[in-house]
Amino acid sequence: KKRGGMVLKRNVAYFGLNLLGIMACLYSLHVEYSKSNDKSYVAMCDLSYRASCSKVVTSDYGKGFGIIGPLLGEDSFLNVSNAAYGILLYIVLIITGFVPSLTWASVAMQLLGLPVNFYLLYVMLTVLGDVCLVCSTLYTINFSLFGVSLYKWYMQCPPPRTAKPHFS
Repeated sequence: KKRGGMVLKRNVAYFGLNLLGIMACLYSLHVEYSKSNDKSYVAMCDLSYRASCSKVVTSDYGKGFGIIGPLLGEDSFLNVSNAAYGILLYIVLIITGFVPSLTWASVAMQLLGLPVNFYLLYVMLTVLGDVCLVCSTLYTINFSLFGVSLYKWYMQCPPPRTAKPHFS
């Protein structure tokens, strides 16, 4: 009975983190759209010159991770807002995270996504010289999700079997 409660807590945490990620990405899209249509728009997360999420999400790195545009062209269908990629990722993570046989895929996607998070964090802090609260929230969500997913996957794996003594 206690184990069932722990599974429920892990699943609630997993779903909640994914839902928070989707909401933060939707807000990021809202900021990006609002700023592109009204240059005087000030987002709630624009706290100062060095702490401005609208500066980060509307930068060249806010679309296609700053990589797809130069490689495939600014008009490429893949050169979309990073937040759009985030929403897609969180939806796929929700699906894979609740199908026990696909939990490994959830962990693998997040493991592949960790370098992207570190890259974007590096760009935000050093290249752009800014702090984006929404972005920082998303990085925290992603690292937390990785931990929860890893734990879910670990708990699904059967315990190792000990070898029985082999007597001949």
